[in-house]
Amino acid sequence: MIASRRGDWPALATLIPVLGGVRRPGEVSVDAILKVAFNATNPGVASTARLAAGTMARSIAVESPARAKPIVERLVAALNAATTVASRRELLLALGNTGSPVALTAISRFVLNDDASLRAAALSALRWIDGTRAESLLARALAADTDSTVRMAAARALEERETSRVSR
Repeated sequence: MIASRRGDWPALATLIPVLGGVRRPGEVSVDAILKVAFNATNPGVASTARLAAGTMARSIAVESPARAKPIVERLVAALNAATTVASRRELLLALGNTGSPVALTAISRFVLNDDASLRAAALSALRWIDGTRAESLLARALAADTDSTVRMAAARALEERETSRVSR
């Protein structure tokens, strides 16, 4: 369906997140999302698909972290190659959707970035990544970052971590 609607942004704006949110996506679904995420010429379509790919990787990791790892690695590679603040921010959020510890090193590089929007995105991306390192980065930013939006992103991520811990 997604491949047949390539130029139909209103349809894709609905179809891509729905496919990304499938609990147990098969290889055809993963391939479809990744193809759109990294080949779409419409920036909105590509961004939506990258965010959905992150969500998909998180769902896959519940049963098979090894199967999710290539998706995370592809998003990390895209982040490493990104040249604009907007694309870096979007890829940080997509990596955050994965909840993968594989993404922690790539995300943590942006926690002290000069750009407050990238620091906030990096901190938001830590919301589902387990471990003391992610929690420490969030606590440090909450206590010491000079930008209120960055501190708010850290607070929200810490709150999300707590909420997800309670619901497990």
